[in-house]
Amino acid sequence: ISIGTGSGQNADSALSNIWIGKGTGAGTRNSVGDVFLGSSINYTGTYNSLGYNSVVGADAFQAPTTARYNSIIGAYAGQGLTTGRENVLGGFNAGASFTDGSQNVSLGAYAAYLQSGSLNVHIGYLADAYNATAYNRKLFINTKGDGGDVALIGGDGNSGQVAINKTIAQIAADAANFQVHGTSHLD
Repeated sequence: ISIGTGSGQNADSALSNIWIGKGTGAGTRNSVGDVFLGSSINYTGTYNSLGYNSVVGADAFQAPTTARYNSIIGAYAGQGLTTGRENVLGGFNAGASFTDGSQNVSLGAYAAYLQSGSLNVHIGYLADAYNATAYNRKLFINTKGDGGDVALIGGDGNSGQVAINKTIAQIAADAANFQVHGTSHLD
């Protein structure tokens, strides 16, 4: 099903897709089971073999090539995703710079905005938004909304470390499995 000016206009062998919105799916060549709701989703792709992506939001998921099994909600979310798989991105500009990252969860406006990597969890408005370092297996929960790299709760899945009020780099540098920066009270 294709609804909207230019929607699905270049599809060669696309099966069981739903594209709704101006220009949505225009870059799609080969695809199965994709659902795109919003203008200009997958608008600029020149060749792609997609499958089972669910995308809601204007200008999200702009130029995928072989991305599969992604769930994306929010304008501009996952905008740079090309080959990444099994990501959950929710919020305005969430995971906008991911290209080949897979199995990430980024929830909140601008969450992981400049991030790349795989197997990461970013939760909160501006959670690790302006850190362009590629991480794998990291946890970043932020409630400050400042876009900084200090996590209210952070973790390193490679080492099993969890910390409060530290950067990912500080967590990796400290050998303790549980770390608190600042005053702590455990009752």
